Amino acid sequence: MKNIKRNFNSLFFVFKRKKPQKQLDKNLVYSLSKSNIPSGGQLKHIGKLLNKKERVILFIAFFLLLANIVYLSYNFYQKNWQAYPTDGGVHVEGVLGLPRFINPLYAIDRDVDSDLSYLIYSSLFTYNSQGELVGDLASDWQTSDDNLEYTINLRENVKWHNGEKLTADDVLFTFYLMKNPDFRSPWQRNLAGVELEQIDEYTVKFSLQEPYAPFFELLTFGILPRFAWEATNSDFILLSDLNLKPIGSGPYEFKSLVKNTAGEIKEYHLQVNDDYYKAKPYVEELVFKFYFDHPQLIQALNNQEVDAISYLPPERKENIVAKNSFNFHSLDLPQINAVFFNQEANEALQDLDIRKALAMSLNRDKLIEKAVDGHGKRSDSPLPISNIAYNHELSPLNYSISQAQELLSQSGWEKINPQDLDNEDEENEELLNNILEFSQENEHELNTDWLINQEESEFLTFKLSLPNNYENKVLAKNIKEAWEKLGLKVNIDILSNEQLQTDILNERDFEILLQKQMIGNDPDVSAFWHSSQKDGGLNLINYQNEEVDELLSEARQLVKNREERIDKYHKFQETLVEDMPAIFLYSTNYLYIQNKKLKGFSGEVLIEPYHRFSSISDWYLKTKKRFIR
Repeated sequence: MKNIKRNFNSLFFVFKRKKPQKQLDKNLVYSLSKSNIPSGGQLKHIGKLLNKKERVILFIAFFLLLANIVYLSYNFYQKNWQAYPTDGGVHVEGVLGLPRFINPLYAIDRDVDSDLSYLIYSSLFTYNSQGELVGDLASDWQTSDDNLEYTINLRENVKWHNGEKLTADDVLFTFYLMKNPDFRSPWQRNLAGVELEQIDEYTVKFSLQEPYAPFFELLTFGILPRFAWEATNSDFILLSDLNLKPIGSGPYEFKSLVKNTAGEIKEYHLQVNDDYYKAKPYVEELVFKFYFDHPQLIQALNNQEVDAISYLPPERKENIVAKNSFNFHSLDLPQINAVFFNQEANEALQDLDIRKALAMSLNRDKLIEKAVDGHGKRSDSPLPISNIAYNHELSPLNYSISQAQELLSQSGWEKINPQDLDNEDEENEELLNNILEFSQENEHELNTDWLINQEESEFLTFKLSLPNNYENKVLAKNIKEAWEKLGLKVNIDILSNEQLQTDILNERDFEILLQKQMIGNDPDVSAFWHSSQKDGGLNLINYQNEEVDELLSEARQLVKNREERIDKYHKFQETLVEDMPAIFLYSTNYLYIQNKKLKGFSGEVLIEPYHRFSSISDWYLKTKKRFIR
């Protein structure tokens, strides 16, 4: 109390007065007060008692006091109140194409169907946001000593979206539906030679004819409810209403769809599954909107019709208007871009020095920058650099024009201008005629350097074939320019999807092919490089090497010895790179865009594009605050 009185006295008597009588009057009034502390009624007259200078000082003191209160309150709030995700909100995703079969039997061949199927259905195994294989419906599993039997125990708390229990009977039903040739499921070829039996209500056992290390990778298909599909036969399954209004057990369930007057689906609505057996997603509803091309998709994003788009081609990144409003996720995709040499179609490609020269003339870092705006990672082997078995000790052929020219010279090829050749020399007559014919057909100038082997009376030319898309066209243009600097001539052959299937995959009708290969998570690439896959398989160039065959066959059977398996894949890569059957360029990145108002996305690797939803349970739009003691 004494301190309060002292402070109040200081406030009124700190200044010297020019009018002593007025000060005496104030002192008299003050002495007659019943309390040393001014009342509220007295305080409202304080402005009349203070001079201008005193009022300014009081105002500053009050302002400083208020500022300190605000600062301390904000600091306390920041330290003791924390935001956390909460349920609610609607996320709108824009995708290309229209849904047709939201059904695990057929969705694998279509991105739109795969996106929706992944969210609606559960699988025995799945991939997390880091590209690692983890159990989904499978709670635990055991492998027999001979690596031929896999026993899988299912979660017992899983319900279908209509409330019924999911059991081993549903797994058995789905598996044999996929294996049935009458249903023509793409999964049939993957499951050939595999059998399944039901042990009890929540246990199944798979049996293989031979050990296969990446077997669990095959068990990522969605499980169908038997009660919903068992009455449907193969003749009418594609007509079933369940293909568009499915019943699954995944984190989201079908809510509704919207069609236009032409009967095309324009919107597809999913709502959160409240009975989901794992962490229930925060986002209450997902809406998918469908578009026919990327310009439409980007326009929808710019017009705020959608919050995210499934894939943005890097060359269209500049078309995004408010870039600061979006997160651009550049995710590793296990897809290798390579230049494949068909040595059977062009004899010159059988020369290892020529193949090496073609490789050394390409600046792969610049190709990545030009073709995909840097959204790719260089790979010197048939495996992506993110793969667990990638051999980082490889000795690749680095970019060197001078060394490439030297190799070509050693093989008998020299850069010569056709106009410098003596056209009256009979030995040159046939060569010059061939050069003239080729230049007229393919619009190549005569007054440039051509790689010519005068002993054989021929010039060096190749046909570069490629599927028709922007990335391939940019790559082909730059590859052609690089090779023609050496003096060889390139004719570009752009293929339609039909030509790719018939001429290339079936007939092997190409000399050099620019193509992507989807590798997957496991390092087993037998489908692309084992000699058993020649002539109709995915071994596009009919490559054959006994050592490679042996390494690939042994590695895929090493189920439990991971280190030995990786060692064999390292040796396989060394052998393949030495043979130079192809030039491996880079692994592609998947550019996924989301509005920044959506939080919680995580991930670095996608095995398939639909795995961008692998962290869907962590996504959120709304938050709440809570007090932390």
